[in-house]
Amino acid sequence: MPLLIEYNPHIVAALGRTAALSAGEHAFVEAALDAVWPAVAKLRAGGIDIAGAEWGMLAPALQRAALRRAHARLAPGATLELQHVEQARAVIARGVGGQLDLPGGVALHVGYGGSFTLGAALAPDGPQ
Repeated sequence: MPLLIEYNPHIVAALGRTAALSAGEHAFVEAALDAVWPAVAKLRAGGIDIAGAEWGMLAPALQRAALRRAHARLAPGATLELQHVEQARAVIARGVGGQLDLPGGVALHVGYGGSFTLGAALAPDGPQ
């Protein structure tokens, strides 16, 4: 930080403004997700089912927020980074049969019609 201040003496104020703007935008996205969450996500024991039609109508920012929310409910101590979120969105976009293991033992499985499930990773088939 000292080097940044040397380069730009106003950097602390600029970062403060950026943080305030980001917090406001985050609150807006969370409120928008709250409004659609009941139609998008169905919570069940061990997982969350996401409705494909509703998912497809979400803006990318809301898709990211929905993935983060679902993951946080299933694996509260795990960190879901942007690369994981974008990998999940890509797997979902590819369609039925897609699978992805996420941090915290959460697995994503894509079904028909764009619907998908987030839940505990499935045990492999067959003898070990």
